[in-house]
Amino acid sequence: MDSARIVVKYAVHFLEPDQECAVMVSMAMLLSASDKLNIVWPAASAQGDGFDPTDVEVVVVPLQRLGAPSGMSGAEVFVVYMRSARQEAGSLPPSHALIVKLQRRAHKLAAEKEAADAWPAGINEKFARPIHLYSVRGYNVLVAPFRASVTSIPDEHRLKFQLVMDLYRRILYRDAGATTPSGRSVEQCVEEVLELVSTVHCQAWTDPVNGRRQLRYSEEYDWYLRDTGKPRSKAQEALHKLFGSEAEVQAFGAAWPNPVKLVERIVTRHDVFEGAYGPVHGDLHPKNIVFDDANEANIIDFGWATNGRHIVVDYLLLDINLRAMTMASQIPENQLLGAAKCLAPTDRPEADTDERLQWRLQAVRDVIWRVAQDRHAVSSATGNGWLQEYLIPYFLVAYGLLVYLDNAQNQRALLACVLAAAERIQRELPEIR
Repeated sequence: MDSARIVVKYAVHFLEPDQECAVMVSMAMLLSASDKLNIVWPAASAQGDGFDPTDVEVVVVPLQRLGAPSGMSGAEVFVVYMRSARQEAGSLPPSHALIVKLQRRAHKLAAEKEAADAWPAGINEKFARPIHLYSVRGYNVLVAPFRASVTSIPDEHRLKFQLVMDLYRRILYRDAGATTPSGRSVEQCVEEVLELVSTVHCQAWTDPVNGRRQLRYSEEYDWYLRDTGKPRSKAQEALHKLFGSEAEVQAFGAAWPNPVKLVERIVTRHDVFEGAYGPVHGDLHPKNIVFDDANEANIIDFGWATNGRHIVVDYLLLDINLRAMTMASQIPENQLLGAAKCLAPTDRPEADTDERLQWRLQAVRDVIWRVAQDRHAVSSATGNGWLQEYLIPYFLVAYGLLVYLDNAQNQRALLACVLAAAERIQRELPEIR
């Protein structure tokens, strides 16, 4: 279909000419592909030959205008939907909302599409898996439908756009002492998300190549260490400057094992472990979990998805985000340390722990850790099984996140999580010293 025969709306001030062309060509391709049209615009697909593809407007709004960040991938991210240009009574209902990413570096979005394609067939529609990748005018365009509703609310002059709540905002509501929309707790939302993700993990058990197997920290967590082990990289220099070169570091009024040294020892001396292996989302943080009109969780952004990785990463990413990346900054230092030291299901926080910490630790212990055990993401809640399959990966991922320390809502909480995990690992694995 000729993209000049469809009209773009609400994008004049947001899109450069080449970007507008790239978006419109991609939408035209979707309209002309019956299999994809059925996914993104069921009402139009149901009309069959009666659907007039020239009677279409494409509404484009930057994701940031809807109150959500674009992320750190470098892509321009938009929310797009298609509707009838006539906008009269009885006209065609609009399409599903689409996440559209534009990027000039072809390999980035191509890798995301390839990762999504490698996932098991027939995954739940609550995953916003990319379905379309097209290149035009120097841009790669990645399109993913998602069920999180973007609603248009008419008033006298214009349309207002609202993006339905994500998990990050629900966390902020909870910290402020407010009831989250619909009354569902953050803990209930986290459990729903993990049950959803575990349906994908469980498909690994039917594959004789996957399941539990011998893995290497250096391979499974190299991506999450974020170049911190690469000589003279900015990431390595930043953490060496943060922790120095001595065997111990001073922080929070105490001495701790130097995390830089411990990471080096883990990936060289204690590298092999047994763990559950399969498809993972790989970037399961609260801003990638959005809720639709029915208040059900949907998962977006397949940039780090893969069909083969240590599956516990999808659990510990939520753990770290709850404890550090989204933690309120006013909480006293001793409270943060107490929470950071709860690193196994048998640990309990102090009775006078701040309520904002209490509910987080409850979500970690009673939801994340419980589901991880119930769904066989870890084999044991105690001993070396827990240490090797959960705590060491937790430490490695949290250590890599220190590269983004300035982006953490509470920098001290993230540092406390890394140092407390390093101390526990070194104490319980003396051979790693």
